[in-house]
Amino acid sequence: MVSCLFKLHKSPSDEEFPFKLKRKEWILTHCKGLGIELGGGHSRVSGEILNVDIIQKGGITNKTKGFISEADLQWDARKLPFADECFDFVISSHLIEHIEAKKALEEWFRVLKKGGKLIIVTPDKRNWVHSPDHLKEFSPQEFEELVKKFGKIQELEVAPWQKQEFFCVVKKV
Repeated sequence: MVSCLFKLHKSPSDEEFPFKLKRKEWILTHCKGLGIELGGGHSRVSGEILNVDIIQKGGITNKTKGFISEADLQWDARKLPFADECFDFVISSHLIEHIEAKKALEEWFRVLKKGGKLIIVTPDKRNWVHSPDHLKEFSPQEFEELVKKFGKIQELEVAPWQKQEFFCVVKKV
C-alpha cells in the first residue's frame, strides 16, 4: 500500500525497468513528514519530495541510456546544505555504493531528526554483477554492521521486487 501523503512519480526509466515502480511504492510507505531524496537522478520517487543530486536538472545521468536528471537541487549528498535534525526521512536508493559510506551516513543522520527514518536501497553484492563505478558494494550483513552504529534497524531484507538488491530502514534514536 502506497502512502497517501506523496504521489508516486513515474520516470522514463521506469518503463525500461518496471521493478523500479515497486521499489518506489515500498519507499513511499515509509515517507511521512518532511524529507529529501538523495541521488534520485533520473528516477525520483515523488515529485513532492525534494530530489538532491550531484547532476543538475536536465543533465545526463546515464550516458548509455541517455536518462535525464530530475534533480530539484544540484548538491553533493556528502555535504548537505541543511541544518542539523531538520528532516523526518531521508531516502537513498542506489547511491551509497558510489560514495564513502560511513561519511555519507554521518551526514545523512546529521540532517535527520531524532525518530526520523533513513530509507536505503542498495545492490546486494552476493547477487549483483560488480559495477566499476561502485566504490563498495555490501551484503545485507555487512550493511547491518555499518548502519547499526547510527540507529535502530527496523527493516533489513532482500527486496521482493528485485532479488539483486536489499532495503534497509534505520530509525535515528
